Amino acid sequence: MTARPPQRAIAGSELSCYTAAVATLLEALGLNHEHLIGAQLYTAVRAEPDGPGGSPTGFVHHHTSLRSEALGAPNLARRAASSWPEALSRLEEQVAANGAVILVGDVHNLPWQAARRRWHAPHWFVVDAFAGGACHVTDLFAFESGFGVQGPYRGWRPVAELAELARPPDYASSRSFVARELHALGDLEDERLLDSASPRYQWYEATCREGGRRPGALDVLRDTVRQHGGRVVRADLGARRWTCGLGALELLRGRALEQLSSPAFYDAATDLWVAARTRALFATACAGVGAALRDARFRRLGEWCREELVGLWAMVPRAMEYNRGALRRGRPPRPILSRLLDEIVAVETELLARLERLLDGG
Repeated sequence: MTARPPQRAIAGSELSCYTAAVATLLEALGLNHEHLIGAQLYTAVRAEPDGPGGSPTGFVHHHTSLRSEALGAPNLARRAASSWPEALSRLEEQVAANGAVILVGDVHNLPWQAARRRWHAPHWFVVDAFAGGACHVTDLFAFESGFGVQGPYRGWRPVAELAELARPPDYASSRSFVARELHALGDLEDERLLDSASPRYQWYEATCREGGRRPGALDVLRDTVRQHGGRVVRADLGARRWTCGLGALELLRGRALEQLSSPAFYDAATDLWVAARTRALFATACAGVGAALRDARFRRLGEWCREELVGLWAMVPRAMEYNRGALRRGRPPRPILSRLLDEIVAVETELLARLERLLDGG
């Protein structure tokens, strides 16, 4: 069997490892990942302990879950097995049915990862074909770290090797493993499987929904205005006292100043790096909407977003890492983060206003 290429180009440099895998699956199912993932500009933050002194410990980057019926996405159910033969059989069924399946692995075990044997972290990748004792792996996530440049990967691997590749890390070894992966799809549904007693193999089974209305990109963009603008607060997040939308960015701005010298604050660096990528993908999605609708106004909005916002966000994780390193060396951190976030709040407020006028026909 030949592995099927994605319907649209997937920019792994604008995605997390989680959303890169979801985007690959969506495209295999004939769905537009830019519309379902990219058109969502959103940040929600949970601070613990609750109150002014709490550090950010949880982030949600999607206003609508990536497996939500409201989004027109497939239902993505996290499955697990202790037996490799059982897991392999289920993986083969998923590839036969959907053309792809998302697996949960550990960076430490993945031969194509620059951090192999040097770092443990959850990592999602896709298998999109089985043939003749081999499986085809697609991992389009791209980034640069202290371990080197990690480019997108596509290649055939022996099925026998997959038993090692498809093993997640020990979630009990790091709180951050659970915190980030728990919210990777934009909801809180996977908590049961993310604990120290988790079975050895885990993956996502996709079930496509029959019938029903499938929202378009403009619907997702309207929800971005409503939810990131703070007019609507998700019930599940509000009930757990998360701060959502622009209010989340304002909270982070305040914490960046109040907790400038607190090492715990800088544990949020990876999630702010993900937030920066979502803004780059949003700019790409706006351009894609403009091309699909033959409406240059959306293309221009995407260009404005890339010029005014994406660069600002790119500076945030760099500033986080600089300050974390400074604290480790006993040097004073720089207060640039609060200023950057102040600018970001202003630019995103303007972005939402421009987007709303555009959606209203202005």
